[in-house]
Amino acid sequence: MVYVRTGFLLVLAFDLGGAFLSRPRLGRAVRLLLIALLAVAGSSGTPIVWWFAVALLAACLLYLSVGFNNGARHRRLLLGTAAGAFVVAALGLELPYHLVVPPDVNRPVAVYVLGDSLAAGMGGEQMTWPKRLGELTSINIHDLSFAGAKVGSACVSASQS
Repeated sequence: MVYVRTGFLLVLAFDLGGAFLSRPRLGRAVRLLLIALLAVAGSSGTPIVWWFAVALLAACLLYLSVGFNNGARHRRLLLGTAAGAFVVAALGLELPYHLVVPPDVNRPVAVYVLGDSLAAGMGGEQMTWPKRLGELTSINIHDLSFAGAKVGSACVSASQS
């Protein structure tokens, strides 16, 4: 969720400069958007230790509820700086997950797909995801999927192939 955190920092910079003070409606809309994005980032972000997550959430919520778009410049700066510091630290904790090189392993020679209409194509599509997977990876795909398949019927189909 690098983009959400970076967006938070960008809005924070605008707010610390007082950009929303003369536009209260815009300030309220941006605050609601940031609260929604905070929920998205918290639910789908890189895993961090619980105590840091609690501190990050508390700093951001405190800033959004008390400091954001506040006329008292010192309060806005203090809470905004604290929230920004936690967000930058979270970005630092997330950085190693983006620098990991995938393992060098051999690709399988063939992949067998057992599936229902989602794999076989619900409306008679010419391009299904197993075919696309084969094109993208150059792996031999054996598509044994068919519309209406269940676990039992897919296993029977696989054993006959």
